[in-house]
Amino acid sequence: MTAREDFEKVYNDKIHAVESFFAKRAPYSDVDDLTQQTFMKLWVYMCNSQNVRSYKALIFTIAKSVLIDYYRKKGCTISLEESAENLSSLYSFDFENAVIMRSILLTLSPDEKLLISLRAQGYSCGEIGKIFGISASAVRSRMQNIRKKLK
Repeated sequence: MTAREDFEKVYNDKIHAVESFFAKRAPYSDVDDLTQQTFMKLWVYMCNSQNVRSYKALIFTIAKSVLIDYYRKKGCTISLEESAENLSSLYSFDFENAVIMRSILLTLSPDEKLLISLRAQGYSCGEIGKIFGISASAVRSRMQNIRKKLK
């Protein structure tokens, strides 16, 4: 089979599963775009690689990566000041601590910033866990580690 035939078969078999994956984890208005990005990355991968053991595993690995990128970009639209203000209200910090947190936020890793931004926007630990592909308790543990850094 050619790469095109393989791609069409995978596309027809997995399109609804990928749409369902995104529908559970992203706003409905973005599901089509995220699905399209996933299949575009799959096409590039299939054109450059001959050995694929499991297309199902590959497509969902790509979908998870696309989802994380989506939330990273979306999280980056929130300024650090807004994150600090949201955190200050979330954890009862005063204004001075919010300013200090802003400077500390600059030292955090991108994943830590994304986690804080999502939490400050009101996402639950379970929802954040789905985005990162980890359990809710792992999210709580990471939040605890970030709190230690903030102290």
